[in-house]
Amino acid sequence: MRRATSLLALARTAHSLAAPNSLLRGRKMSAMASKATVVWLRDELRVHDNALLAEAARRGAPVLPVFCLDPRVFDASAKSDLGSSQKTGARRAKFVLESLEDLRGSLKDLGSGLVVRRGSPRQVLADI
Repeated sequence: MRRATSLLALARTAHSLAAPNSLLRGRKMSAMASKATVVWLRDELRVHDNALLAEAARRGAPVLPVFCLDPRVFDASAKSDLGSSQKTGARRAKFVLESLEDLRGSLKDLGSGLVVRRGSPRQVLADI
């Protein structure tokens, strides 16, 4: 029961991180993305040594960092490549969500933001 409770808490945190930002909703997000360099973040969730973010910033256009909570990785039913265990356990999911919160704070300090969406990267990035 404790594990189910912790997974529920993680799911709530993920939902709040993935909630649409009113500044980036619908057409506003599409318009912003068309003028910005979209940076798809996967495992590199720090600002200070992120080569992708540094290169995007160097180009001079606004930077739109995006992280996808891919169900193939983060859903409880997602299995490892060997198929015997969860792809992402509760501890790993908690670590990723805490890292996203830290990243969002670091980007905010730099005058930027972070878009976090739940879905396959192909669909999320196409929607942006």
